[in-house]
Amino acid sequence: MKTTKTKSIEENLFEKPKEKSNIERAEEYLKENIRLYQLDTLRWALLDQGYSKKDIDEAVKRLNLPAQAFGKSELDIGFLLSNSWNFFSNNFAKLFLLYGISIVPGLILENINYADFRYLETIQTEGYSIHPEEIFSAFKFLLLPYNIILIILSIFAAILAITSLYKAIIDTDQGQSLQIGRTYKESFKFILPLILIQILVGLSIIGGIFLLIVPALIFGIWYSFAPFILFSENLRGRAALRRSHDLVRGRWWGVFGRIILASLLVGAISLPFSALALIPRVGNILNSLLQVATTIFITTYSYFLYKGLKSTKQ
Repeated sequence: MKTTKTKSIEENLFEKPKEKSNIERAEEYLKENIRLYQLDTLRWALLDQGYSKKDIDEAVKRLNLPAQAFGKSELDIGFLLSNSWNFFSNNFAKLFLLYGISIVPGLILENINYADFRYLETIQTEGYSIHPEEIFSAFKFLLLPYNIILIILSIFAAILAITSLYKAIIDTDQGQSLQIGRTYKESFKFILPLILIQILVGLSIIGGIFLLIVPALIFGIWYSFAPFILFSENLRGRAALRRSHDLVRGRWWGVFGRIILASLLVGAISLPFSALALIPRVGNILNSLLQVATTIFITTYSYFLYKGLKSTKQ
């Protein structure tokens, strides 16, 4: 008679738990996120995290999810808008808080110097003919020490906010939980590389303007995905610009059309709310909040367009 060997209590207690396979981890990720995102998006997020296509396909099969054509619809305008809106609405609160710091110093500056800014607006809109010395006098309030500090803080906050927004969107799409403090901290090392990329893009556009308006527009579309490439592919400077150009090459009109269409759509939706800016004092605050929301959506949309270009590049 055979006897089966049973494990002692000590063996059971100290036995190491079996490590989950990539397929099991991918399966858990799909279960948690399938109600929030389309399957194509989750597939690419898993690929970005290092999972193999074979493991992802097996996880999809185990969950009996519909077998979508992988990457087929990545550049479809309806897919881009739907995916961008789902991501935007699901993560809006945290992204709004994260990016919202960009407007705080500027709003403080404007409200404590409300009368001076209104005077500047009057000069601009009504076209007063005044002496250059009077113009300097009108701007002199900006040289007050506390206003200089607020201006510096406004510039720093804007740079940190847009850098953090790029990182937050990419990290969240790849399945990481969005923690605002951690995102700010991890974004600092990307500030200078991002500034360099923006300077290079700006110089190329300025150079295009000297040639004619059309080359400037071409350069702007070619290099528009360089910031995402910095965060997603860790390419910097001219390498990021070359990679962006490579993704757009041969598809410039399609990319241009998708960007213009999304911009027009966002503009049409936000236009009625822009009238809020006419409300004294409160109007500029509401308008700034609207700009924060539209910037988050357009950046999200641009990221998914970048992903679509990356996934369908031959």
